[in-house]
Amino acid sequence: MRNKQLFTILTAFWFTLGSTWADQPDAVGYYLFTDRTWALSGDTVWFRLAAMDIASEKGNVVHVELENLNNQPVSRVTVVTTNGSGKGYLPVPDTMQTGVYWLYAYTSSMRNSGNVTIPARLLTVYHRFEESFGSIDVPMANPFQFNDQIIPSQIINVDKPEAKPRETITVTIDTESKWVSSSKKLVISAFVENPIHLNLDSFFWKKLHSGSISGAGELPPEVNSFLIEGRVVPFSGNELPTRSLVLLAISDSVPWFDYYVAQSDGYFRFNMKNLKGTATIYLRAISEDNLELGVELQKGMMKGSGQLPTKNVQLSEKEAEKVKTLTEAVWYEKIFAGDQPWHEVRFEAKQPYAHPFYGKPDRRVIPAEFIDLPDFQEISRELLPGVRYRRRGNTSSVQLMNNTEKTYFDQNPLRLINGIPFFDDGLLFRLKSTDIQYIDIIHQERVFGDLSFKGVLSISLHDRENSWTSGQKTLFPLTIPCLQIYQSPSLMIEPAIGLLPGQPDFRRVFLFEEPDGNQNLKSYTFRSSDIKGNIVIKLQGITCENRPFEITRKIEVK
Repeated sequence: MRNKQLFTILTAFWFTLGSTWADQPDAVGYYLFTDRTWALSGDTVWFRLAAMDIASEKGNVVHVELENLNNQPVSRVTVVTTNGSGKGYLPVPDTMQTGVYWLYAYTSSMRNSGNVTIPARLLTVYHRFEESFGSIDVPMANPFQFNDQIIPSQIINVDKPEAKPRETITVTIDTESKWVSSSKKLVISAFVENPIHLNLDSFFWKKLHSGSISGAGELPPEVNSFLIEGRVVPFSGNELPTRSLVLLAISDSVPWFDYYVAQSDGYFRFNMKNLKGTATIYLRAISEDNLELGVELQKGMMKGSGQLPTKNVQLSEKEAEKVKTLTEAVWYEKIFAGDQPWHEVRFEAKQPYAHPFYGKPDRRVIPAEFIDLPDFQEISRELLPGVRYRRRGNTSSVQLMNNTEKTYFDQNPLRLINGIPFFDDGLLFRLKSTDIQYIDIIHQERVFGDLSFKGVLSISLHDRENSWTSGQKTLFPLTIPCLQIYQSPSLMIEPAIGLLPGQPDFRRVFLFEEPDGNQNLKSYTFRSSDIKGNIVIKLQGITCENRPFEITRKIEVK
């Protein structure tokens, strides 16, 4: 029976119905093209971006957000664009419930307008741990309508009207067609069709409003950078000090450090430049009179405005069975293929200098070159001339020699462990020489912006996990996504090499590429998987007049 399965062309070209181009509001932002129109929880959605207005090119960083119908953020990534074009991927959280979600892109400069209208997409998600599927809430919204011109049917051709399972299928695009050659962005994708027909596959207009907090003011454009915003809060009471300082550190091979003098309402902001991947930042706030404070981060920069009415769509028995089959296939997929090892966990920082922010040290001491010592008091006596560490009862203090005046500074130096500032000198006492990789010492005053350090004592430990921070109640470690490190979507859409006999192939996305006009006919090939149903082949584009268009074909897997 398997050998008799056929791929049959079901539909010709069709155009999305809904509001006309003349109804377009004064929209800004980026068009977002995705490799699929639906996903299972735990999937990864790949996307491409195209700027639709000059204002969108203020800065080169775009935030792509996944949001539920109640305007609550679910997942977000930040990507760098080039000349108004970008690409990336968005993990769909494993915990996402079955439903319809907004997917859209925005820039920090849009926040200065307060409210904007952007083109957005709707993504249907099915929770892969759900036992049964009875109904789904769908927003009552009209998609774009772009049928004011007729697109020639010869733009897309499929090499065969039928094929066997796992057989190679070739799709050819006529790159000399005016719809292709004159487009500033083209994307072709092939994926298993949404098992439920909801008419949500095209663009929709969506209103956003700024999520800025008091004190933000005019926001700068993000250029190879992203903003971190928050507020200083008192640990007790409601009164904030007149002035407070927020310190931010990233523990890396070359420590990353910055500071912000908080505004009167506690607002602070950092512009994180050239940081990629996933970072653990350490925040610490202190008042002018050395009172330590708490910090709270702003979670989102923009969010949906208003709420669309929804209707409850009941799934037919056949549709519910299709969804259930797809969710069960994921279990087998993970058994055979395992989790994807490329998921972003590493951190990359482009440092402008080879030495830390405090400059080249006057002295670097490597304890391994000397006899082992049991505590830091012994280390300072034996290995660190010009460093005075005193401990009396439960009180400890550190002073450094001022080489310029040949006396000890009357104030504490900047103290760092793995690049993280600390103020409790008692933390040092239990450090043995075998715990320490090296110690950097600066015996002179150093200026960093508006800050002045009376010497620097920087200790680098062999333990880079920073377990010593667990007991620091006023030090706040936070894991944040930075600029995305791009990966190729081929990691997801190519079938595993050398499938074993009988090993299933449950891929749901087969093709996601950006055609160009370098040759008359541009061909793409892909292999179908074992999943039955329709395969959607979709060509999406943006004309130079910023008019999006879509052409779709469907192939049935019987």
